[in-house]
Amino acid sequence: MGTQKTLRGQKYADRLGPVVRVGTDLFQSDFATLQQGLDELGTKGGGTLVIGTGTFSLIATLTFPAFPVNFVGQGRGATILDIGANVIDLFTIPSDEAYSFSDFSARAGNLVGQRCFRRSIAASDLTKKTIVERVEMGGLVIGDSFDEIFSNSVSGRYIVSDCSLRTRAAGTPRIWDGSGSLEVKNCSHSGLGDIIGDPVITFSDLVNFEVGAAMDLGAESSIDNCALQGSVAGGFTDTIVTTVGDLRVTASELEPFAFDLTAGVGVGSFIGNRRLAATSSARVIDSGATQPIVAVGNTFVGGTSEAIRLASVTGSNIGNNRGCKVTEIGATDNNRYSNNGGFEASTIIGPSSVVDGAKAGKYTGDGSVSQAITLGFRPRYLRIWREELVDGDGTVVFETTTDIVADNAAGGAIFIDNNDLDFETNRIISLDAAGFTVDDDGADDDPNATGVVYNFWAVE
Repeated sequence: MGTQKTLRGQKYADRLGPVVRVGTDLFQSDFATLQQGLDELGTKGGGTLVIGTGTFSLIATLTFPAFPVNFVGQGRGATILDIGANVIDLFTIPSDEAYSFSDFSARAGNLVGQRCFRRSIAASDLTKKTIVERVEMGGLVIGDSFDEIFSNSVSGRYIVSDCSLRTRAAGTPRIWDGSGSLEVKNCSHSGLGDIIGDPVITFSDLVNFEVGAAMDLGAESSIDNCALQGSVAGGFTDTIVTTVGDLRVTASELEPFAFDLTAGVGVGSFIGNRRLAATSSARVIDSGATQPIVAVGNTFVGGTSEAIRLASVTGSNIGNNRGCKVTEIGATDNNRYSNNGGFEASTIIGPSSVVDGAKAGKYTGDGSVSQAITLGFRPRYLRIWREELVDGDGTVVFETTTDIVADNAAGGAIFIDNNDLDFETNRIISLDAAGFTVDDDGADDDPNATGVVYNFWAVE
């Protein structure tokens, strides 16, 4: 008596109902073609399609029933689906059902219009995710590649793990087209594939993963512990990443990439990245008014002008980075910078932006008994001196600390001029939560005399 083969896919029988087998190498094969097997599962309300070893040459798209289906081969390189030179979709997914694909290879002919997964329903409210595991989408050579891997009429939801992907190395192929969500873990990709349509992506543990010229991402997208190679189109141009909302990039290497966050609404977070490098773009990160930046512990490389540009941005926190030249423009203010290497040539214009816990600036006296100067933090030490423009002019200096200013209800400061060193009240009257307050001593005097310009140095 012969021995029945142990086949991948049998373990899914209890979970997904009936098992249908396709392939001449299988014991008691039910059908000769894949579409016949899928159609049979449609009559049974879904189930598992187990595919044998060998190459299945396809001239027509495999259409799935509107029921849950688990599509299982016998391993990458063992079960091969090949559409050759036929410009078709390999799979069409017609409904919001729990579909699963695993353990096979898919081949295409490197032609425009050849797509691996095509979700044909025009629905943006999908609730179920398609799972793809241990699948080779595109072969080991360019000639076996797809034009698109995941193509969606409107929206798709996929979880992809332990897979290798290949898109064409010419034209504008796509890894993803459409909205929805794409979770990719422990996968590789070669080719020029773009990601468009603002999907929510979750990339983790990707190595040797190439991306084309564009990554257009949805809100709450994240890239963690990845090595992404950008814009392999030929030449030293950057993959441009855009987002409509929050973006988080951590513990990764991305090169050459540039992040255009000028139109996003949310926070761009870059934490502990080993290398964020731009080659042809003016900067690595370009942020606009509605997308502050949190950048901590990164190494920035390149950017023909600077690593980060903030245009009318408030509330950014940028610290402990390398190669971190920053330029503030427009109404940018109230950002914090600390312990950044390569920061010396930065341009910081925000009156309340803070560098390394200290701030230098100017203000003009208004002759009142209470003028508040905003810093964006509570100073522990403050020094004020009257601006002098001519050599030899005498000047006056006021210094105070949190302890000195509290010595008197009217405030307190040490007054220094050419002849005196005194303690005086009604000059610096308080060190506030977001700055300090000065007084003219009721006599239009320093450090708040009308029209007089004063310099200050404040330490947090």
